[in-house]
Amino acid sequence: MDYYIDIDQFFELICVTDLQPPKEVTTETALDDTGVEELIQTTTKVLYPSIEINAPKYEVLTSMIETVMNYSPDDEDSALGFEHTKDNAGFAFNLSFNTLEYYAILKQK
Repeated sequence: MDYYIDIDQFFELICVTDLQPPKEVTTETALDDTGVEELIQTTTKVLYPSIEINAPKYEVLTSMIETVMNYSPDDEDSALGFEHTKDNAGFAFNLSFNTLEYYAILKQK
């Protein structure tokens, strides 16, 4: 079985999405015939995209990815397959693997 890490899903999970990017609002006004100021145009410009990362979630997920990527079974037997190896892995590997699979960060091809 081939697995891959969905980077877009990882990024989606660690980013805070309810942020409003800072904006610059410019208004143009002019005087009408009676001398009253009237609005001609309002322009809104996004100054820069706003991205905020949930640091605790980032740390936990990167630690889990490291655990899965650094795992090397002691008694790897290719004839028995990955499921046998996974079943005999330690708690940290299984927790990491199952969590990453649950949150669709680790996907099977």
